Amino acid sequence: MAHRMASSDSFTTKPEWAGDLPPWLAEDYTKLCHLHRDQHLPHALLLAGSSGIGKHQLALAFASSMLCTHAEKVCGDCHSCKLWAAGNHPDFWHLQPEEGKQVISIDQVRSLLEFAYKTPQIAAQKAIVVWPADLMNRNAANALLKCLEEPPPSTQFVLSSANPGRLPATIRSRCQVVRVSEPDDQQAQQWLRGCGLDEELAQQYLQLSSGQPLLALEQGEQLLKMNQALAAAMQMAVSSRASIVQLTKPLLSFEIKSLFDAYLRLLSAIVRGKLGGASLAPEERPAWLKTAEQDWDVRKLLEHAQFVQNTLKSIHAGSHFNDQLILEDLFIRLALCTQQD
Repeated sequence: MAHRMASSDSFTTKPEWAGDLPPWLAEDYTKLCHLHRDQHLPHALLLAGSSGIGKHQLALAFASSMLCTHAEKVCGDCHSCKLWAAGNHPDFWHLQPEEGKQVISIDQVRSLLEFAYKTPQIAAQKAIVVWPADLMNRNAANALLKCLEEPPPSTQFVLSSANPGRLPATIRSRCQVVRVSEPDDQQAQQWLRGCGLDEELAQQYLQLSSGQPLLALEQGEQLLKMNQALAAAMQMAVSSRASIVQLTKPLLSFEIKSLFDAYLRLLSAIVRGKLGGASLAPEERPAWLKTAEQDWDVRKLLEHAQFVQNTLKSIHAGSHFNDQLILEDLFIRLALCTQQD
């Protein structure tokens, strides 16, 4: 079911309630609700923490609790809760990149500001969730800053970001930062098994998602296919068994940011193995990799890893690349990471 903004625009996040939250977020949710009940909340919160742990879900669940007319907990039965469940609450605004876009634009923030300065229609206050907050472009962030500096009455902002350092310092200084709890490996695997995955898949998907349980649940199967395609491309690159164009072609069906995330994970594990640290699990280390590792130069691999990290930062920042060309460049550089000069 899709929520609907206070305006006529829709967005595709399903309604969240406290009961939908992963167990490791229960304490954070309770603390936020107590602050709200005791009227100790600042006008703006910034939920910060790793990707894929449920910050966005926490922000939405907390927004639903603020809008409920019940004093102690979300009732689910009042008029406000029914509007929330229908995805059509007039006192709630959800700001995120428009479909197909990489950033939150100033026009989106301007629409938000019109809403922010209106009087609540049903609830005692308005709730605004901004996610991911670090995707606001500079003009959008500056526009929101003016509102945070002179906050409208009866309005609660909840920003969420896995990369709060990318937000302007002026935005961060106007928010109270809340570090969202992260699950340990056992909690994450148990939760994934409770969602229907068997033990082996839960462990495998969690590993492929770099310990991000929500990402593992939503995209685990896709991540597994992508990881296999990447490993095959790496094998062909280091063995010169195919042209660069041929080996990158199967990868073009995957999202470029996810590809670089997965590639960096594989590369980092290989570097750790070369340095004598924890590498890939034995079942993840095919025979070709054991042979190739002997030929790779650690210094060149580290330089290559830095290139991947810098490219990934640019991708996260919204820079546009030709996917085919950037992948070809990636594997040409990998092939050069041998000990022979």
